[in-house]
Amino acid sequence: MIKVISRESPLTQAQVTEFFANYPERAYCVEFVKSIGDKDLQSSLLDSSVPADFFTRELDRAILDGSADVAVNSAKDLPWPLPQGLSVIGLQKSFDSSDSLVSLNGTQLTDLHIGAKVGTSSPSRKEQLHATRPDL
Repeated sequence: MIKVISRESPLTQAQVTEFFANYPERAYCVEFVKSIGDKDLQSSLLDSSVPADFFTRELDRAILDGSADVAVNSAKDLPWPLPQGLSVIGLQKSFDSSDSLVSLNGTQLTDLHIGAKVGTSSPSRKEQLHATRPDL
């Protein structure tokens, strides 16, 4: 029996189900936990004081202390470098690796007015936006 630990967010729960659907012969049990990032809804992910393991600390500890065999989580939330003793052992292909812009009336990124504000909590998405539209 594989002991799995994962965050209890709907996304990570779906990721566990999708991953193990590819290995129906593998028996597993899963423990879903809240990470620091799930509990702390005040800190901005753009703040450099937010720890790299904001979404994975509890998962990492469970593997390192032996209470879990593997963790399932979004690769985008993994700290780099990984904590000593941990390694990525598998990645699933994404159904859709694109990001989405949610806007009024279906306005496209290219059609936003100069200096428009786009909200994101992701440093990498902020960097991508600025690479495409430095005025945003």
